[in-house]
Amino acid sequence: MATLKKILGERTAGGGIEQNIEKGYIYAYSPGTEHANICNGVCWTAPSDGKAIVEIWGAGGSGSRMCCCGDGLPGNAGGYAKKTLAITADDTITASLGMACMAHPLCHSGCGSPTQLCYVTAGGNGNGCMCARGGYGGKSMCTTGTSFYCCYSNEGFCFKRCNNDNCALICNV
Repeated sequence: MATLKKILGERTAGGGIEQNIEKGYIYAYSPGTEHANICNGVCWTAPSDGKAIVEIWGAGGSGSRMCCCGDGLPGNAGGYAKKTLAITADDTITASLGMACMAHPLCHSGCGSPTQLCYVTAGGNGNGCMCARGGYGGKSMCTTGTSFYCCYSNEGFCFKRCNNDNCALICNV
């Protein structure tokens, strides 16, 4: 089985021309350094009856903006969704890939965008959509005298305090 590094190394952003897709997979991804969607998404038509296992991930949230006297939480990973579809020949699956926000060194870009997928079945199996939300963007606090635990807990973040105010696990949810 091929490794993810090998698969991505063989493809360019936006996919490319797939061959023998009825025997394999569709891979589409967007590098975090790009801020444009690929050709209005991905479209696949089923060559024959069977099943399609679909997995999608939303784009991750950006990191937090930082200042000289601060501490920050990273952005969260995007959501994940998986569905197995009963398909017949000529059913279609279309998707739009979630994009990470435009990367720049000191700016909080916010949430990543969702990956969205719709399927249209001709065989009476039903139509529908799936969505994997983008990740929440990171947060930062600037302070010169208060512990970061106090700042984040006062802002309503979930946390687990260790043995003093200078030690805690803080969640970005």
